[in-house]
Amino acid sequence: MLDHINESMHTGDIVILNGANGSGKTTFVKLLLGLYPVDEGAIYYNGTDISTIKLSDLRSRISYVSQKIYLFQGTILDNILLDCRPEQTSQLTDLIERYQLHSFFSVFPDALDTAIGHGGANVSGGQRQMIAFLRAVLAGKDIVILDEPTANMDAVTKSCVMNMIENESFYKILIISHDSDFFCLGRHFNVGESFRQLAGSSYT
Repeated sequence: MLDHINESMHTGDIVILNGANGSGKTTFVKLLLGLYPVDEGAIYYNGTDISTIKLSDLRSRISYVSQKIYLFQGTILDNILLDCRPEQTSQLTDLIERYQLHSFFSVFPDALDTAIGHGGANVSGGQRQMIAFLRAVLAGKDIVILDEPTANMDAVTKSCVMNMIENESFYKILIISHDSDFFCLGRHFNVGESFRQLAGSSYT
């Protein structure tokens, strides 16, 4: 159960959400995604109550990376750039250069053009997380929600992701993590403690 939440997020904000299992982190995310109805209080998106927003419209504005990541049939590049807009290709190239991601992709036989095996069989858990992270932040959505985004990454890849989150303008970012390394990146709230002291949420 979530009690007395009163929190706002604005463009450029990074919020880290943590708490014990069963504290309400997943419930909070499902409320933001419109998957659960808001029984009391309200959640506002750019000043509009999300209960009045069509679910498809709401989901089109939010990138969500869950702990269970699905990769599509196609290449690694296909999985990162689902819409394949020219600006996305340019942004990906820029991120690869600035954060030296060549080494990450060079372990694959054909780098970005490597075909994803059935069910992602040829991709490790950490590699899967990096692909999903890049897909989410390059999608151009208003809000990016990351659930334990580096749990399966090695230290080098995790450092790259944290540097990108800290230094790039990925709109509004909500990170759900038990990893205290993330706490320095933005506002940190512990569900079940801080949130109980804080009724309504707003995202502008």
